[in-house]
Amino acid sequence: MGLPKWLNAKPAKAHDAYVSAIERWLGDVSAGFDWKATEADWEHRFGGRAVRELYRWTKEPDWRDEVIAATLGALAFADPSLLRAVREEIATATDTDPATGKPILDNQRLVGLPLLQSIWTETLRLRINFNIMRDVKHPVVLDSGATTVAAIVSRFDLEVVAWTKADGSTSPRAAESDLRYCGAGAMPPDRDLKIRWKRIH
Repeated sequence: MGLPKWLNAKPAKAHDAYVSAIERWLGDVSAGFDWKATEADWEHRFGGRAVRELYRWTKEPDWRDEVIAATLGALAFADPSLLRAVREEIATATDTDPATGKPILDNQRLVGLPLLQSIWTETLRLRINFNIMRDVKHPVVLDSGATTVAAIVSRFDLEVVAWTKADGSTSPRAAESDLRYCGAGAMPPDRDLKIRWKRIH
């Protein structure tokens, strides 16, 4: 995927060197690591829990080391200037509790902070439960069943009758993501759609 490396050799070499360095580091920190004994939020090898757990998650299904290194390497691209900016903005909505002397947040001012609100809105827009990354080891051939949707659309008129609940009763609202599957990668809808089919020809 992507352009040939020779078309833009300098950044390609930098990328390869970066991924190789992470790959070597992962080999060093994971060697002899006691996975059963470590549940801390921070330890001296992997650092934070997120890096450690993501490494374990990608290693169990036998991802290639290069793909794991590139995946974890992406964590380094969090924007420190954005973090500083939002912290400075939040500081304008921070007061000191006169009774305890501890900092407290003013919720009324918080909701009016433009940068914080834009970050919150974007997070809700993305509303992803889990990062799905794939390591394709072999060529993939699409099955002929992929034509099913085209066949239906070309041969039938479809009329929406109603959204229904699991027991078959009519639902007053459309389907939403089923929160019981939160974290599973993709959440199925919590309603069924009843439709009426009419053959065109």
